[in-house]
Amino acid sequence: MKSNAIYQNRSYSPPSGLIPGLSSLWLPERAELHHTPIRYLEHQRDQVIKAIAKTQKKEEAIDAGDDTPEMKEIRTWRQQGKRRKLLKKQQKMEERIKRKREKRREKRDQEEAEEDDEKKDGLFLRIVLGFFEGYGDLNMAVL
Repeated sequence: MKSNAIYQNRSYSPPSGLIPGLSSLWLPERAELHHTPIRYLEHQRDQVIKAIAKTQKKEEAIDAGDDTPEMKEIRTWRQQGKRRKLLKKQQKMEERIKRKREKRREKRDQEEAEEDDEKKDGLFLRIVLGFFEGYGDLNMAVL
């Protein structure tokens, strides 16, 4: 079975939740789906990095080749243009990955803060209700 490109450079084992009757299909868990966009962007960034390395190798091959100086200059200029374009693309992808991670971190922090508030509110309500329940029993005894 061909490995998924998203998980190529990661230590990844397929999830245990296979669909009954379909051994090749599996349902990804929620956490895996959550990380998929970032992993895909990382994969794309890795591909761009490989392409940048190729342009460098091609440029070195052009210098070693036996073309006329004008052709060498034109080919070198093209490869440098490609590399500049790919470097810009790589920078944009890294910014997108950074933004997505920051956004996820903010969302997780916000959810944790809300959970903490709910826990504090729940504790306060239990204390207050317990206090008033005790008075209710006292009032019944007085009457």
